[in-house]
Amino acid sequence: MARTNQLLLAGMAGLMAVAGSARPAYAQMVKVTVRVENQANLPDDLLADAESIAAAIYANAGVDVAFVKRGDADVMVKLLSRSAEDRMRPNADAMGFVPCSESDRGHIAYVFPNRVDRVAERYTAARYVVLAVAMAHEVGHLMLPLNAHSKTGIMKATSGQLEFQRAVRGQLLFTPEQIAQIHTRLMSDAPR
Repeated sequence: MARTNQLLLAGMAGLMAVAGSARPAYAQMVKVTVRVENQANLPDDLLADAESIAAAIYANAGVDVAFVKRGDADVMVKLLSRSAEDRMRPNADAMGFVPCSESDRGHIAYVFPNRVDRVAERYTAARYVVLAVAMAHEVGHLMLPLNAHSKTGIMKATSGQLEFQRAVRGQLLFTPEQIAQIHTRLMSDAPR
């Protein structure tokens, strides 16, 4: 177990080095604040690790994501309890969703930790990595056009082992077109 934790920490250190040393292809970083509402009572260390991976995914897209504990934020991620998830009756394959339309983008993303756990177990992936991918994907829906799924990358409709491995290595990316759309949206209109 200690060896596994050492490898995970080494992987995260490498990820942060990659994210920190990457030269962005855009003129400037844009900033977004994200508040996570932990209705599922997930451990703080799990959330911190997931937030680090999610922030690195966005840093590779030229977006500086700051996770805040309280107060106003540009977007909110609600980590739902199992009972709240059951009441929402989401698509069976979804680890989260964003209620929005083309005219009303909203600012709340929902993530289902119970489903995150099942996906992590199915792919023998670290729970925090799968949670990070789910969070980053759903926040992406708040900043992109309505049908934002892509064939590869963080906005792929379903994630599997390859995506989780890429997330750990700092290689789970938005497409160049998605990056441009995110920058345009954030520079012209906060995702509220």
